[in-house]
Amino acid sequence: MIANMNRQTDAPPATFDIFVVRHGATLANENRLYCGRSDLALCESGRSNLNKLKSCYDQVMITTCYHSGLKRTRETAEILFPGIQTQEISALSEFDFGDFELQSHEQLIQNPEYQNWINDFENIGCPNGERLPLFMERVITAWQDLLKNLDQPVAIVTHGGVISRLMDFSFPNMRLDYEWQPACGAGYRLTLAKDSDAVRVIAFNEICVEGV
Repeated sequence: MIANMNRQTDAPPATFDIFVVRHGATLANENRLYCGRSDLALCESGRSNLNKLKSCYDQVMITTCYHSGLKRTRETAEILFPGIQTQEISALSEFDFGDFELQSHEQLIQNPEYQNWINDFENIGCPNGERLPLFMERVITAWQDLLKNLDQPVAIVTHGGVISRLMDFSFPNMRLDYEWQPACGAGYRLTLAKDSDAVRVIAFNEICVEGV
């Protein structure tokens, strides 16, 4: 079980850090397009910006870097954590926007299905895409499965929507959901505490907030 509340124990639990990072920019990010399942590579400016941000991660000591399997996360992992073993967790992929993929708000605004979705996105799914409750279940289940088997520092390169859901789950009612979403290449350093029967996230610090 993953717990997010502090508990009194006889001995202080062991703590370690994990680093949750948003992938670098793609052309979809630059053009403000919905991009979930589409497997886009980093754009030229995305790669350039990640190389400028590498110093933020120079002191990060990890054994494994997890990614969603999509090119933009794999390529980000290779740039920020070179030489580190990587492993795919496809369940940490971005929300599937279905028929709205690779289109902008301006392109879709006259679409009645899009209007219905943005007016009630918590209950209405994207056509041929995901519904928010199923997305949240997918992401949180993968998160819990990963955390219960961790006992040393790792990095996770994933997506903005995934990170905002993970942070809201770990620190409920602290921020609005969208306020958790970091810029491309930025993220969070999470401190975890582990005892005999639970892992809990107990603190966070933002990474690469300036200069992104």
